[in-house]
Amino acid sequence: MNNYSIFFIFKIYFFFVFNFILFFFYWRLLFICIFFFILIFIIFFIYWFFFFYRLFFFLEI
Repeated sequence: MNNYSIFFIFKIYFFFVFNFILFFFYWRLLFICIFFFILIFIIFFIYWFFFFYRLFFFLEI
């Protein structure tokens, strides 16, 4: 019974540690993906903005 309770405590401990590590790496990965998505979106937005700006500028001339 005592060995079983120690095993159960270690099981809960490793379960929480594993969940914390998984949660931490999952949120880091999610943050990196969102950051790169926003970065790519901003780069494409600036690219299309300058493209249309030059297009309208040449059309006005």
